[in-house]
Amino acid sequence: MNVNLNKLQKVTTVALFATALAYVPCASAQELYWRGYIASNGKNVGPIVLQRGATYSIRVSGSFYMGRWYQNGRSILNDACYEFNAHNQPTPITVLQNSLGINYCSQYSSKHNYRSAPFVSDGRPLWFRIVDTDYRDNRGGLNASVFLHQAAGANDNQGSQSLDLLGVPLTN
Repeated sequence: MNVNLNKLQKVTTVALFATALAYVPCASAQELYWRGYIASNGKNVGPIVLQRGATYSIRVSGSFYMGRWYQNGRSILNDACYEFNAHNQPTPITVLQNSLGINYCSQYSSKHNYRSAPFVSDGRPLWFRIVDTDYRDNRGGLNASVFLHQAAGANDNQGSQSLDLLGVPLTN
């Protein structure tokens, strides 16, 4: 079957196709914005200055020793979100806190890696701190990374671009 479209039909088809593309969600590119170590001594780490209106996410990883549990004498080992040794199963205990209240905890990860959903900054600085009732018996700490998200192609609008679909050139 031979289909012969006139120029108006071609332009209409291209316009409909371009409109459909406009509603496809863009992927997000991520770049490491900040990385640091949070010691289990209770000291604040920060400030991490976040740009108002920018989108970020937080990744936390690692585990550390928090002493012995008085109830059974077993070592207390924590990651950012769970105690995973002294109890019979991983128990949610969020010991790594942040000043913005961003949640990065999800289901227990045996690799001890957790990531927040992307969030838009209101411009307040970000601080991290490991919380415990007795820091004297702690050993180690956790790693945290902050990622800056940018819409894919956000910086790709330099110069003239053209699109040629169905033989009809379109230039912006």
